[in-house]
Amino acid sequence: MRTIRRLETGGHRPHAASVRLLADALGLSGEERDILAAAARGRTVPAAQNGPVPRQLPRDTTWFTGRGVEVKRILAAASDPATAPALVISAIDGMAGIGKTALAVHAAHRLAGHFPDGQLFIDLHGFSTGVARVEPFDALHRLLRDVGVPGERIPGGLDERAALWRSLLTGRRMLIVLDNAATEAQVQPLLPGAAGCLVLVTSRKRLAALEVSHTVSLDTLPQADAVLLLVRTADRPDVKTDPAGVREAVELCGRLPLAIRIAAARLKHRRVWTVADLVQRLRNLDARLAALDDGQRSVYATLHLSYQNLSADTQRLYRLLGLHPGPDIDPHAAAALAATTLEEVNRWLEGMADDHLLAEPAPGRYRFHDLVRAHAAETAATEETQARQRAALNRLLDHYRHTTAVAMDVAYPYERHRRPAVPPVDGPTPDLSGHDRANRWLDAELPNLLAAAQHAAKHGWPEHVWQLSAILDRHLRTRGRHQDAAALHEPALNLARRLGNRPAELDALNRLGYVHRMLGSYERASDHYGRALQIAQAIGDRGGELNALDGVARVHWMLGSYEQASDHYGRALRIAQAIGDHVGELQAMHGLGRVHRMLGHYERAEDHYSGALRIAQTIGDRGGELQALNGLGDVHRTQGHYEQAGRDLEQALGIARSIGHRGGELNSLTGLARVRWMAGCNEQAGDHLRQALQIARETGDRSGELNALNGLGHVHRMLGGYGEAAGCYQRVLDLAQELGRANWRFEALQCLGRLHHAAGDPDLALNYHEQALRQAIHLGQPTDQARAHDGLAHAHHALNHHDRARRHWRDALEILTDLGADHTEDIEATVPRIRTHLTSLDQ
Repeated sequence: MRTIRRLETGGHRPHAASVRLLADALGLSGEERDILAAAARGRTVPAAQNGPVPRQLPRDTTWFTGRGVEVKRILAAASDPATAPALVISAIDGMAGIGKTALAVHAAHRLAGHFPDGQLFIDLHGFSTGVARVEPFDALHRLLRDVGVPGERIPGGLDERAALWRSLLTGRRMLIVLDNAATEAQVQPLLPGAAGCLVLVTSRKRLAALEVSHTVSLDTLPQADAVLLLVRTADRPDVKTDPAGVREAVELCGRLPLAIRIAAARLKHRRVWTVADLVQRLRNLDARLAALDDGQRSVYATLHLSYQNLSADTQRLYRLLGLHPGPDIDPHAAAALAATTLEEVNRWLEGMADDHLLAEPAPGRYRFHDLVRAHAAETAATEETQARQRAALNRLLDHYRHTTAVAMDVAYPYERHRRPAVPPVDGPTPDLSGHDRANRWLDAELPNLLAAAQHAAKHGWPEHVWQLSAILDRHLRTRGRHQDAAALHEPALNLARRLGNRPAELDALNRLGYVHRMLGSYERASDHYGRALQIAQAIGDRGGELNALDGVARVHWMLGSYEQASDHYGRALRIAQAIGDHVGELQAMHGLGRVHRMLGHYERAEDHYSGALRIAQTIGDRGGELQALNGLGDVHRTQGHYEQAGRDLEQALGIARSIGHRGGELNSLTGLARVRWMAGCNEQAGDHLRQALQIARETGDRSGELNALNGLGHVHRMLGGYGEAAGCYQRVLDLAQELGRANWRFEALQCLGRLHHAAGDPDLALNYHEQALRQAIHLGQPTDQARAHDGLAHAHHALNHHDRARRHWRDALEILTDLGADHTEDIEATVPRIRTHLTSLDQ
């Protein structure tokens, strides 16, 4: 009673272990556990972050048995005060089928309540037969998407992705399961950089070079635990009546959890079997089945025993699933493989899932365990003729090609004419009516589609490769999957060249040009577009010529060659209008609007953006409409027509919100903020930028965060809040250095120079502008060099260094004149203002 009284009055706090036991006994949820744990520590529960919290752990095994010592070690590692200040990594290793994933998932469920920011799970396929290993580059793409980073905001390099991942996890408490790792190098880039997270890694190999907090090496189950597992999983009271038979059965299964569960499933679903029947079948299995590694023979024996007891139709589907090149499969694709109905294939898939031959990680999606996949593939190789194997794969490829085309026509109807027509299929296909449903199918099946294209490229289906490359291109662009796009388009290009297919070569070159441009490889992009243009003109393909011209124009734009960009956009526009390609016309008008705005041709820029807006509205391209309105807002802002610019951007903001385009919403808010502060409405600008900053942080959009912070710095500077402005600009500089964003490093240095000039410290302004100029020269960006020269001129002028100020203003004017540009991103650095300064100095 005295102890209870001390608890009630706050005079004593319970041990963490006692709190966990109480939470287990009460069956508390993750959120309830957080409340209880916080109360036990005398704290309040922090407010939940906005946006969905990922909860990706697979379902815990119903009859998890044994591994008590290992579970306690993992739980203790996560709560050990000695390791709490550091990142906690527990590595679980052991042979295939030993139960590594089951242990990791079970422990993760026990610990989930301690990690309120979510739980992530990713299968790295380090030892998956027939499935490509998930490289760190691709794993980081998925992890970043899972924590809310839009695809178009994910960096194009491995180091940049890893840096962004570490930054996003700083200050968060997340539990991350990295399952089925092959090497330390596959895992290292995926690790958080600081305390607060727990990482569970499973691998068949002991990852000795990985710096882990705790290692758990699994051996086969002790016989008592193996017996208990079989008895529990079989779920038959009579099994206990033959203890000797059960002991022999688990020994024949090698005391491996996977093998035991499969054997127990035979007993569960074959009620007429006795334990003696199971043992007899395990003893007499055909000796031709060979083991992969020591101790694996019994696993294969159990798998083949389960296979032999399937119906003939289910056996055939099992074999054909072993041919599937992707990581998982849905019933429609399985029906295509087996040339059967959806009803039949669903029944067979569910039966295999009941027999533990297939896992169902999500409703309607099935995948093999690695050992089962290997057995299925081996069985297919021995029991299916080459002709039957090829016919099944041909049906699968036809299904994926056709269904992808249907989904793309629903999701991107305005580009239907740019995609190849594909033949229909006889088998069942999913219901893809509605934009959201089509996009969900494309996202879910993308790993399978890419794997199918790679398989087709290696095994003699060139038409499928070219067509999947052409059909999927727009979705990969929209999702920012540039490396995946390169892996899809490169084989298409190689096949086209080998077989002398000039139209296919042209299309692949244009698509690869876009990929390299987005990855910043302008020289490679220009080379691909140039070769595409030559082929298009040689074979008279006006659509291909249009795409190549648009690509060349965009490269010139990025390099500041505005006149050349304008020439190529103009040629593209004329071709698009001649052949009636509205999407090409829209793209060319957007490009011409950008060019003419930079050149100070505001009326022409407005005409082109307005034309683009009309086309987008006519063809139903909401993204193109959003882009045109943002462009019009920029034109009107640059002219000082702030009221009209505000209306344009408010309309764009409404569209972005109506279609759930968070990136478009963020861009419109920052554009509106710029209009407001240029019009002197700094408080409104600050409100818009704070909203933009919140969206950027919710979605993990680091570029958006940099943009919003930079804008807030401008607002504070205009309001005279120099300390607050300095804090914003310094945060931009720190983030830019952390993420390796050289362009944003220039922006931060340039803005800090402007700030210190406004604050009356020209010496410090001079230092920052000199750094900014060096950065702009390193980047090869002449417009930014002009901005830095203008900043240096202002600083020298304030220090009465009039000759130096004159030289820098002349340098800035010469750069802008050579470019044919009228203004820059700095409102201080325009051609009219620079000429006014030079005139003043000469008087």
